[in-house]
Amino acid sequence: MAGHNPGKRFAGIAAALGLLCTPATAPAQDAKPATGKKDPVEAPAVPAVPRSEATALKEFKSEMGVLKTWVLAQQKAAKQNPMAGLKLIQEMATKIAKVRTDGLPADLGSEFKNFTGLIKQMAAVFHGMPEDESEMLTWLNKKGADPEFRTKMELIGKELSQSGEKLKEAGKKYGLESELDLDGKEADSKAGAEEDPVVEEK
Repeated sequence: MAGHNPGKRFAGIAAALGLLCTPATAPAQDAKPATGKKDPVEAPAVPAVPRSEATALKEFKSEMGVLKTWVLAQQKAAKQNPMAGLKLIQEMATKIAKVRTDGLPADLGSEFKNFTGLIKQMAAVFHGMPEDESEMLTWLNKKGADPEFRTKMELIGKELSQSGEKLKEAGKKYGLESELDLDGKEADSKAGAEEDPVVEEK
């Protein structure tokens, strides 16, 4: 990877969420040393109240709108510090897994679950990455020298991009095209088309 900036390279894939990271989907953390204290007993999860399709779509739209706003803000910050952008996928996995899917139309719910599953896989690829940016660069250079790591990352990145497009297509039927355009690419594309109209030659 000599001569390349791995921060920009990996940040781009993470943002492709732009596909734009729940305790359930985040990679398992290293075991903590025993302290002699027992972990507090977690209360059992309270079953979600059944929702109608209309309610599910309304709440899904709201949750994805909030998530998109967060993703775009993180991507903007990553332009100033690409290395910080690498942390986006881990946080994305945590946030997106909290989005409820019960009550959604079958096609939309299925595509969203596939998308979140791929987010989980991508987050797992970066499991163990140090928090310190200097150590992060060393870690990335070492990982980047591993053909298996690169192949796995690129494969998941490709599948994630394809899944993101399918999710947006599924969302169009329910008026969710904007909320599911997590990286804002379509909005930028439309804005560019409006700013640069084609002038026909006479």
